[in-house]
Amino acid sequence: MFTIEMGTDNGEGITLITLDDKGEQDDVEVIIYDDQVFIRQIDEYEGLQMILMSPQQLRDIVSAMSLPEGAYYQSTSLKGKSNE
Repeated sequence: MFTIEMGTDNGEGITLITLDDKGEQDDVEVIIYDDQVFIRQIDEYEGLQMILMSPQQLRDIVSAMSLPEGAYYQSTSLKGKSNE
């Protein structure tokens, strides 16, 4: 299961995706701003764990999930993939 919430934070557009697959793991949140993406997970033992990446890095992760082994370049328009 996952939820998607959209809104603004200090005037900047934000998308919050919360991932909860069967409740067996702690929820993972993906917080997407125009210029940065945070992936965070809060667990009861270690507290808040956070990763900061660019929106392009997130697009690359999503695309990589359906691609075979290789080296790729992806443009921001998502139309320029090539296997190098």
